[in-house]
Amino acid sequence: NHNWTTINISQPFFNPVVIASDPSSNGKDPVAVQLRNINSESFQIRLQESKYKDGNHANETVSYLVIEAGKW
Repeated sequence: NHNWTTINISQPFFNPVVIASDPSSNGKDPVAVQLRNINSESFQIRLQESKYKDGNHANETVSYLVIEAGKW
């Protein structure tokens, strides 16, 4: 939802890259997925509505993938 949520990564990464999917469509207002505080053991995620909306958003499902940075 619109609150920051901490996701703990199941295995530590040296230089993690987090890729998040588009959210499900439970809420009627459009949102963007935001990430912050990405480190070797966790990251934070939330949904951000456009500024013309009220800022509160329903719970959505977002898939994510954590990989090690580098050339593969």
